[in-house]
Amino acid sequence: MMDNYELFIKKILQKLHKLKIDVAMLEMDHIGYQASSNKDYDRLKQECEAMGTMALEAGVGGRRVGMYR
Repeated sequence: MMDNYELFIKKILQKLHKLKIDVAMLEMDHIGYQASSNKDYDRLKQECEAMGTMALEAGVGGRRVGMYR
């Protein structure tokens, strides 16, 4: 799932360009993904841990949220 994050970002930037929204002077500091289930979250958690270090895991609105550096 996380192997296509570069394509995800590219598509977002293409849509912003099409809408004539200039983000060239902005710095992207994070991307987000909403897991569809606890099973999906657990799988993605393993993928994220392979790419970075967990900074925080908390519950928000009854869902687990993980933040990685």
